[in-house]
Amino acid sequence: MSLQASSFPKTRRLLNKTDFDRTFDQGSKVVSSLLVVIAAKTPATDSAPALDRIGLVVSKKVGNSVVRNRVKRVLRESFRNAEGHGLDLVVIARPAAANADFVDLNKDLGFALKKLHSRHFPGASK
Repeated sequence: MSLQASSFPKTRRLLNKTDFDRTFDQGSKVVSSLLVVIAAKTPATDSAPALDRIGLVVSKKVGNSVVRNRVKRVLRESFRNAEGHGLDLVVIARPAAANADFVDLNKDLGFALKKLHSRHFPGASK
């Protein structure tokens, strides 16, 4: 696989305060022991279909910069491997995420995505 194929483009990220605020205001929340995930439907434009986007919040309570960056890398990879859901996500890592491995974080994010998708798109199966 080429390096380009595994990159995480800016079009898949929540980058500005407006996007974060909209997600916090309009979204619904799922809480687990490792993560808090808030989701709102991704706004679609006329020129492009709605892409899943993610914004990560990993505070210093989680750990030092090495630990925080590892948590962010794992969450990005889990999100990249997840199926499309048509949602903007804000993922807040809780302090317990510092000691979690890839499998646990992946499982928590997958559970939250499935639950949030069923809330935002009732009747659709994923």
